[in-house]
Amino acid sequence: MLADIDDWIRNPPWTTQAQKPARTLTRAARKAEKKVSKRLERALASGDIHQMHEVRKAAKRARYAAEAAHDAKGHGATIQTLLELLGEHQDSLTSAAFLQRLGASTEADGNAFALGILYENEQRTARLARKKARRVAKKRP
Repeated sequence: MLADIDDWIRNPPWTTQAQKPARTLTRAARKAEKKVSKRLERALASGDIHQMHEVRKAAKRARYAAEAAHDAKGHGATIQTLLELLGEHQDSLTSAAFLQRLGASTEADGNAFALGILYENEQRTARLARKKARRVAKKRP
């Protein structure tokens, strides 16, 4: 039995698919990237923040696919930049929603003006992140 295991380690039983070049992974990575592009276009056109979050999830899958394919064309780096921007967008919107709830509560205690300024800063950060994401998406290889 040990001899069989040693033989299996030295000569693993690869399938015919494993003998093929990594085109399958590359195709999967490209398909995932196209999905990100399409979802990003729709989300930016509609302004729907929930769709932007779906773009972020698709971008994560595309990044994993690019990493698995050992993508040498820089697609993974572009996806990573897009992910960072989408994360910033999500964080800003979450913060803005919190500030809005806090400003509307009785705990605001005269700080509503300051909270409003902070709210607008978060909204501006989210808009800038969307704008940068659009530019990154257009530059993609």
